[in-house]
Amino acid sequence: MLIVKVVGGSASERDLTELVRYAYQIAHLRLRQLLHSGRLHLHSYSISLEGVAFDSIADLFRRDEQGQFVELSRAFSCEWSGDRIDDDTCAYRLRSLIFGAIQEGIARLYREYDPIFSKILRNVRLALKRSSSYRVFERLGLQYASAVPEEDMAAQLPELSVDELERLLTSRLRRTPSVPNILSDLFAVLDKQQSYRKFYGVLDIALVIKRIMVRERILVSAVVQDESALLGQDIEMILTRSLDDLRSEFRTEYVDKGKIPAVVLEKYFQAITLLIEDVFARNDGEAWAQPDYLAEFMPGMTRDEYRRNHRMHFEYMVRVARKRIGDQLKELL
Repeated sequence: MLIVKVVGGSASERDLTELVRYAYQIAHLRLRQLLHSGRLHLHSYSISLEGVAFDSIADLFRRDEQGQFVELSRAFSCEWSGDRIDDDTCAYRLRSLIFGAIQEGIARLYREYDPIFSKILRNVRLALKRSSSYRVFERLGLQYASAVPEEDMAAQLPELSVDELERLLTSRLRRTPSVPNILSDLFAVLDKQQSYRKFYGVLDIALVIKRIMVRERILVSAVVQDESALLGQDIEMILTRSLDDLRSEFRTEYVDKGKIPAVVLEKYFQAITLLIEDVFARNDGEAWAQPDYLAEFMPGMTRDEYRRNHRMHFEYMVRVARKRIGDQLKELL
C-alpha cells in the first residue's frame, strides 16, 4: 500500500500526491457527513468545506529536518515492513489517523471562529477528565466518552441523533445547567435506554450543550466554569498522574531488567518532576540545563560522569515525559 512506501522513504512524488489525494477524499467525505448530520456548520465561517479538509490533513504530511513524515511515521511504526502489514490494517489505521486529524481541525476552526463553542468544549473536556465517573477513549481517531464499562456500551447499536439528545436533555434541564450537571443528565439518558449505544462523541456533546444554551437563552457564565482555576487544577493532576505512570513503566523497563538501580531511577524522577513543573506549570520553559536538574539530586556529579553514566537514559526519559504530558495538555487548550 502507498502509506508503507511513503513512510519507508521509497515513494515517488506521484505516489505522495496520490496518497494526499486519497486522504483528502476521506476527509472531505467525513466532513460532508458531519455537515449533513448537523454536527458541523460552516455557513458562518469564511472557510470552505474543501479548505477545512485540506487544513485538517496538512499536519499528517509535515516533514521533519530529515524529510521524514512525523505523524505518519509515528502511526505506522517502523517495525512494519511492506510484506508484513496487510492492506486492510493499513487502510483502517490511515482512516483513524485522518478522522483524528479532522477532529483536531474542527477544534482549531472553532477556536478561531467560535469562541463560545470553544469555551464549552474545553469545559466538557475538563469535566470529563476530572470525574472518575466517565471514561474517555478513541474510536477511529475520534474522541468519545461513556459512563458505563466497555462491555456495556452497546457499540453495535446506532447513535442517538443530536436532535433527539438535545430534546431529551432540554426536558431534564436543571435550575443550574452547568457542564457537569448536563453531562450527568446526558449519560443518565444514554444509560436508561436500550435502542442506542451508550457513548457519545466529545465534540458532539459540546455541540448539544451549545444548542441548548442558544435555544433556552442561557448565559455562557451560567454553564461554563472559570477556566483558569480549572486549568490550573487539571494541569497539576495531569502532571502527577502522568509522572506516576511513567515511573512505573520505566521501573519495569530499566530497574526490573537490571539496566539501572532503583535508587538511580528515583533520583531521575525527582529531577524530571522538577523539570516538568518548570516546563508546564511554572514558566513554560526549563530554568536550567538538563544535567543541572539531575545534579540537584545527585550532589557532586560531574559533567563527565553525567555524559558517561546518565545522559542516555535520563534524557530519553525527559523526552518521553515531555511528549506524553504535552500531548495530554493539548486536549485542554
